[in-house]
Amino acid sequence: MFRFNEDIAHRLRKLRETSGLSQSEVAKIIGMSPKYGHSYIARLENNQIKNPFFATILNYLSAVGVNWITFITELSKEQDRCQHLKVMSSVQLPSDQKQQAKLDRDTLLYETKIKPPQNFYTKLDMNFVRRKIEQKVREYCHTMQIKPELVAHYLNFAHEISTADKLEPIYRKYLMSGVSRAYLGQVRKIATRTYRAEQKKMQKQEPIKMEKVRAMAEKYLKSRIEFHPIESSVSNLLFENQLGNHVLYNSYMNFARVCFKHARKYYHKDQLLLKQQFNDTTKAWLESGLNTEIMGKIKEVILKLFVEENNKEKSNKEKTSEKTSEKESG
Repeated sequence: MFRFNEDIAHRLRKLRETSGLSQSEVAKIIGMSPKYGHSYIARLENNQIKNPFFATILNYLSAVGVNWITFITELSKEQDRCQHLKVMSSVQLPSDQKQQAKLDRDTLLYETKIKPPQNFYTKLDMNFVRRKIEQKVREYCHTMQIKPELVAHYLNFAHEISTADKLEPIYRKYLMSGVSRAYLGQVRKIATRTYRAEQKKMQKQEPIKMEKVRAMAEKYLKSRIEFHPIESSVSNLLFENQLGNHVLYNSYMNFARVCFKHARKYYHKDQLLLKQQFNDTTKAWLESGLNTEIMGKIKEVILKLFVEENNKEKSNKEKTSEKTSEKESG
């Protein structure tokens, strides 16, 4: 729904002034009567007309020589910029300017991804579906103790079969790789069920409100800032082990993010469950070609941070307790 507001009214007046036309001249070009045209344009530019017809705005833009598509696009970009600035100013950013720039770029990219464009709720995000299918197939392969060298075949099969019309040619293609037809059948079920489930979710989904987009972006930014100490330490660790420019660099960082989420969730609640989550995550990422020793060091980095934070909390509590005792005794 088109909502006319003070910002749009101000922009229209600026465009007219730039074109060198008077309010009366614009009214004349649009085809308004000389008696009321000047007054109407003046009130329009001062946001004194509630809900003007969209056709009137289009005619105004045409009169001052501005393409309406360009106008709407620029207006949308400006609103996005304002929204982004509000998100970035909602939290305390790290002092490192390079890190600030990276957070700014990544958050803007995230906002673009979750912002509801025209086709957002009519077109399925296949990258998201592929990742979800891959995760479930990996879990299935791990449960069935499938040989690591065959896992890639099952993953590729899952991606091809989920939206395929003809199944048998795909089955024949992968059976030549030495995989099991029974396992392929189960992988196919996982892939097609996941794909259909995401389709149903998309169809039921209501358009996301801009307020929610902003809240999601703020949450994303806060989580990135919270992960920053881990990100820096893991990055240094990878460079020390000649993996800074390695093809698996991003995979190691993603492994660190998953482990960090587990630690944040279970460190203060259940150490045994945290250890189990770490072990399961390590087994799953081994199939991606990550090194066990490096993954172990990454987990040590994460646990070290939580130990330090825990010690700080204890120290602060002790200091607070001492001050309270001094006041009471005094």
